[in-house]
Amino acid sequence: MGNFDTKCKDASTSSSSSSSAPARVDKRAEQAFVKLTGNSSNHLTFGMLKEVFSEGIAESLWKHLSDSKPFEDKVGLSEFSRYAPSLWGTSTDIYIRTGAGAVSGDEKFIGSLVHDMCKHGTTLEHVVEWKNSICPSLCNSLRDLVLSNSTEYSSGILTPMQMWSWTPLYSSGVHGISVNRFENNVFDYRGPTVSIFHLTDKRLFVIATEDVWRHSASRFGGPGARLMQISPELNVFYGSNSIYCNFKIRSAAFGLSFTDKMKIDKDMGNVAAVEVNLQHYDLKLHALQCFH
Repeated sequence: MGNFDTKCKDASTSSSSSSSAPARVDKRAEQAFVKLTGNSSNHLTFGMLKEVFSEGIAESLWKHLSDSKPFEDKVGLSEFSRYAPSLWGTSTDIYIRTGAGAVSGDEKFIGSLVHDMCKHGTTLEHVVEWKNSICPSLCNSLRDLVLSNSTEYSSGILTPMQMWSWTPLYSSGVHGISVNRFENNVFDYRGPTVSIFHLTDKRLFVIATEDVWRHSASRFGGPGARLMQISPELNVFYGSNSIYCNFKIRSAAFGLSFTDKMKIDKDMGNVAAVEVNLQHYDLKLHALQCFH
């Protein structure tokens, strides 16, 4: 805390030299500044951001926090506190404006996403309008990443692990592709799940549901159930009683499906890879339910 107070005092002294009434610094900005710069510097550098974030995110953050200064420049607390608070507001429009780049391997998905979001225009205002009307939670995960790495957060009830961590239930990379293994690892877990199916025809689907996976001769799923096609096209489907899953009841058809939009064979023969994750606390599921 001593170093924290020293930095804040130094920044205030520096500001007062150029202005008789220095602007008040947001307390959260002070805390984030100290966490990012550590105990060795009164200035933030691009290199410090790269140590915490990926290079692409670091570049976008530097551009925003420094007002587009060169990478070799430095940012003091006063300037940092002028731009940082917008990153943790209730609106995530700023994350569209800062412009984070695509990660290698995401090019197809990004291409589909960009095609959809630019249907009505390519200006910043058009993209922000698309995000707010079609996918308001699009940037929430990025904001969570920035906040978790730049601010101190504590809870008297939930641990950081409980708040932010997924629990893998089933992964074909670990368990192999098998109806029995899918059933043994996934069925009867109570809590929201996110299931990812990569089919042999190259389509990639994600099912988000709060219902328990089980064998059933009838469809199930609450109003919050979502199916998202991520590749090669970007689509979203939703609705109550949209999920069908049965590999056991002989009097009913075998297979897994989400309405008529995605179908899994009775032996999972058309599945190239699958992964199911359990989220104990429903704080992230909204990110996969953001389309409406």
